[in-house]
Amino acid sequence: MRRGIGYWAAALGALAFFATGSGVGGHPTTVKMVAKPNPPVPSPAPTPTPTTPVRPERPQVDCAEVKCVALTFDDGPGFDTGRLLDTLRKHKVHATFFVVGPQARHFKHDVERAFMEGHELGVHTEHHLQLNRRSMSKKKIHDEIDRTRQTLKDFLGVDVTVFRPPYGATDKRVRAETKKEGLAQILWSIDTLDWQSQNTASIVRRATRGLRRGSIVLMHDIYPTTVAAVPRILKACEDKGLTPVTVTELLGGETVPGKEYFDAHEAR
Repeated sequence: MRRGIGYWAAALGALAFFATGSGVGGHPTTVKMVAKPNPPVPSPAPTPTPTTPVRPERPQVDCAEVKCVALTFDDGPGFDTGRLLDTLRKHKVHATFFVVGPQARHFKHDVERAFMEGHELGVHTEHHLQLNRRSMSKKKIHDEIDRTRQTLKDFLGVDVTVFRPPYGATDKRVRAETKKEGLAQILWSIDTLDWQSQNTASIVRRATRGLRRGSIVLMHDIYPTTVAAVPRILKACEDKGLTPVTVTELLGGETVPGKEYFDAHEAR
């Protein structure tokens, strides 16, 4: 049968229709979905690892050769501790700070600064409680000492080795706990009573009267009157040929956990 030109045009149109997959209205009759590759997801930024300060090495004072004393400060840090650290740095001397847990956490910068500048940090309990009271259980004594000790370890990256019982109050239970914690008990031979007078001249007089080689002087860096007294106390040390050092330096570089030290000459 002979086909006309119109017939072949229609046939070619039908072939084109099915070849393109077009349907009514030009919409595809079958759609093949091809997924686009997801863009690469960037790796999360690494979580910063907490770091602890690394203290520069400094020459240790040999108190067998040098006439040493130890200036110690309790109950801080406080608002005036930074000013005290400025004074100690200016005079190039070192001291020991017995800190209370909440104060240490509130003034963390001063704790780290004191450590970095070569001072010694020690435990003065968490809440400044009298540990030898009968109402204090062994667990409570442990918690009071250990929490502040752990705070200092977290901040400084080292275990501290000295402890001062609040009010100087200690007994065999406190001795046993400090021995277990690796802490020597540091008492004092000179009490400035700075908390009582809060008078700079009185503090200087009490600190320097009877000051001799081996003395451990008790003060508090939470009182501005005490901080104001320190330059005059350092001048008195210089006049007497005495060098202020940390407690551990005064005691020959080593202390015995649990043992009580009153100065470089008296311990039990």
